[in-house]
Amino acid sequence: MNESLDIIKVIDKNNVLSVKNPNLELDDYLNRLSKPLFSLLMPYWVFTAEFTDSSRNYFVHKKSIKRGPFENLFKNRFILKQEVEILLLEIEKNLRPFYQSTSFSTFDIMLASHLWSLFIIPEFIFSSKIYNYLMEIKKLCDFDYHADFWKKS
Repeated sequence: MNESLDIIKVIDKNNVLSVKNPNLELDDYLNRLSKPLFSLLMPYWVFTAEFTDSSRNYFVHKKSIKRGPFENLFKNRFILKQEVEILLLEIEKNLRPFYQSTSFSTFDIMLASHLWSLFIIPEFIFSSKIYNYLMEIKKLCDFDYHADFWKKS
């Protein structure tokens, strides 16, 4: 299985996280966030340990076709970061403390997976509201995505 939400459906046997109705507002938000977010993150991602030289070359070539040369993405990182930060302000209004709810749901997994990826940028600073939200998701999911990004081997 490749899709994370399909995996969640399989392991969530008691339907604790299942949401019967899609959240079109969240889908729209994640679509708007994805373009600047992924353009900002890709030049960082390619230097993580999960890539070999050949997979790194493949990834850079494939993603450069859609997003442009990685050198340009990196040069534009401050503009992209500013776009992301504006969108983060928008999402903060929907954290109650979870996404549009007092209860944890699949929507939080979808949102947090996007937001969590910003931890790859060592100097990125989250607002306290988003940081606390992500730490709560981390605790609930026993999640430590790439805790070793910046550790030396």
